[in-house]
Amino acid sequence: MFFHSPHYNDATLPNRSVPSSAVRLGDYKLILEYGGRGLPDKVYLFDLAQSLTESNQLNSPLNLANQLPQKRDEMLGLLRNWLQSTDAILAYDVSVPIHLDWNADHPGNNTTLWGAPPEITRWRSQTNVDDYQREHWVTAGWSGANTPRVALESQPHQPGLGSQAFRFTPNNLMVTASFHVGDSGDSFVGNLLPASKIDHDRSATFELWVKFKDLAAEQTLFESGHTTEGLSLTVGDADANGRFNDLRFRALGDDGQSLTTTVALDQFVNPTSEFIHIVGVINDSPTDRYTAVYVNGALLGRTNGVLGAAGSIDWDGYINQGDALATIGKVAAANLGGNSGPAGTRPFSGGGLSADLSQIHFRNYALSDAEVRGEYNLRLAPVGWGVLAAGGNAFLATERPSDVSRDVFETGGSMTVLHERLDTLKTTLAVDLKPTAGGSYAINGTALPGGNLSQGQKVSSYLIHFDALASAATGVVEGSFTFAAPVLGLLVSDASLTATDKVLGAIGRYSLSGKGLAIDDLATISLSSDLRTLTVSMTATASDFFELRVLTAAPGLIPGDFDGNGMVDQADYLLWKRDFGTSSYLADGNGDGVVNSADYTVWRDHLGQSVPGSAAAALASAAVPEPGSLVLLALALGGLRLAAVARFRGVAPGAA
Repeated sequence: MFFHSPHYNDATLPNRSVPSSAVRLGDYKLILEYGGRGLPDKVYLFDLAQSLTESNQLNSPLNLANQLPQKRDEMLGLLRNWLQSTDAILAYDVSVPIHLDWNADHPGNNTTLWGAPPEITRWRSQTNVDDYQREHWVTAGWSGANTPRVALESQPHQPGLGSQAFRFTPNNLMVTASFHVGDSGDSFVGNLLPASKIDHDRSATFELWVKFKDLAAEQTLFESGHTTEGLSLTVGDADANGRFNDLRFRALGDDGQSLTTTVALDQFVNPTSEFIHIVGVINDSPTDRYTAVYVNGALLGRTNGVLGAAGSIDWDGYINQGDALATIGKVAAANLGGNSGPAGTRPFSGGGLSADLSQIHFRNYALSDAEVRGEYNLRLAPVGWGVLAAGGNAFLATERPSDVSRDVFETGGSMTVLHERLDTLKTTLAVDLKPTAGGSYAINGTALPGGNLSQGQKVSSYLIHFDALASAATGVVEGSFTFAAPVLGLLVSDASLTATDKVLGAIGRYSLSGKGLAIDDLATISLSSDLRTLTVSMTATASDFFELRVLTAAPGLIPGDFDGNGMVDQADYLLWKRDFGTSSYLADGNGDGVVNSADYTVWRDHLGQSVPGSAAAALASAAVPEPGSLVLLALALGGLRLAAVARFRGVAPGAA
């Protein structure tokens, strides 16, 4: 016989209770009382044949846990197996850093909850926090249409995104328990936890990968709580220009304090033609309190709050929320989290959601700028994909920046190249320069030999970027880049660069003007006889800034060169290991649509091969990682398969 109570109950001493579980086996009864907040669990073992009296004192003579360790461990094993087999809810500790990750490729099982009928769609986090209500999004089929899961159209420039999404229309929604990141400040918690263990930090991060069907009306991406105390991400028309392209992140505390950040959603991306990465962060640190909004890794807006303990935004107010829920999609204005306060700060509350949603991530802590950028780049190809070498005053970037606007990503007296995307042109594209083999072209005001790239052409897009430091020396700067495929065309003018940022770019923020090569740059662009090496020469000053976009054919890489740097090495193995079990084309060595053990064989069979002249070929060759034998390799692959599908308990960032 098993008993389970995962809640803190009754604040009145001495009747208060903490989360606990129990099992009865014959005459023995074992009680497991959960500690939490770093406090140890307590185990009690009673022999009811000897006495029906129990004690909550560990050192009571009635507690036989230390006297009968074999019986204690046997019953603990029974209890924990039962908890696992029944998917039992355990106490949720808000002080432990948690990352809940919902991926439409892995919707999880269909555990029934809240009395929902089995046919209702559920979406379960891949991270197990032993609380199925918090781990599930549930389609509210009793009040609207189910949310179907659909296959994605090809997203070649986002290989880490996956192949499935949930499709929302204005009349459907998903719900889960309201998000809870801090302890209530009332006496309920105060009576149950030591003051030093109470968590007052309301920091959180909400991350979504979404593609909108349209931006024709107000939309609710996400909300939690209720009107006078909650948080939301909504889309609307903040500047009254008739376009519903503004994204608003709002957090409202129970005392009326609030933070609201509003940004333009589509300045550098087209959110109706491809998936975009949206992140809302609230940092409730008393020394750095703010809300921030990111799109495709770039910080587009930040609102600073009141510092000190008194400025805390108690938006989650768990104890006082009652039946308040968290919602994706259709929600009434009267139930929308944080929907009160001065006009201009409240959420956009006029509609549901018309979009495909591929991934959601929740963390009960604030991600930094660098961490948000890293999350975005995880879904893209490596920054140097398809670039074999750089020479002269040029270098290969090690990380794709989120912002390449002037004076942000400074490169000193050198230029760098950033892979943007592999894609198929949806329309004919006019290029400023369509080079010929061995050609050399001066930027001197004379018309360049332009041309068109045909609709349906598969291209790889690269951004060459130069942003001099104020202290950089002036003079001639010359850099060369060797690509894995021939150069098809270049975009060098301000107008053509800006016009193609949304079509061929993948960086969160670009400069809006003043970035093309100008006459006074005295620049020359030269191509090698095989059109694979591009050399740019210019006269630079300490204030110079320029970019040009290079389009090559789709690279024909060595089999097993998953990171596209011209050599099959250990880094390719790590990328294969990371993407195992996914549909990412990067490590799909045999092109069968899934990254599996067959792709490891492709990598192993080509290990050490390189393209002559590539930068990677100059590095020391890597050895095959030591599976040592086919048996060990099989075990390794089996472990990876488990990693791809298992659900893990949330851990602190950086924990092993």
